[in-house]
Amino acid sequence: MSAPRKTLPTRSVYTPGFKYRDAAHTDIRETFKAARRALAREAQRRADERQQSLELDNVVPMPARGAK
Repeated sequence: MSAPRKTLPTRSVYTPGFKYRDAAHTDIRETFKAARRALAREAQRRADERQQSLELDNVVPMPARGAK
């Protein structure tokens, strides 16, 4: 097994699109809901990749008819 790849954060306070939100204007429930949705999408993508690789691994070549 290979070690998990480290990735750099895609967003930071230095990116032009970053908008600061103070605690009074943050809905923590919505924040966690969005995080759970993102994790579920990633898990589904990985499951789809594993399923596709399983389907490709199970392909067995069949001999041609009439071949000797």
